[in-house]
Amino acid sequence: AKKYIAYEEKQRAIDLRRPKNQEKTRNYEKDEAGTSRRGNEKGKEERIKDSKPPRGKFTTYTPLNASRDHIFAEVSAADFKKAGIHFP
Repeated sequence: AKKYIAYEEKQRAIDLRRPKNQEKTRNYEKDEAGTSRRGNEKGKEERIKDSKPPRGKFTTYTPLNASRDHIFAEVSAADFKKAGIHFP
């Protein structure tokens, strides 16, 4: 019974992925019929990708606007041994 359940789950996963694969093959066939992949520069210009935030903890970027002297002073005062950071 466990093998049959595993088989059904595998088939369900394949069925869920199938529509995406069929769309890709259709788009590929259209590209082949029209122009080559590299020659389709117009298609690239028409597509505008939305910017996505990076994955993970750091989703925002803060530019450095402090002087180097201030940064070096802060780094030299930091206690790296407690944090487990070792210099090479």
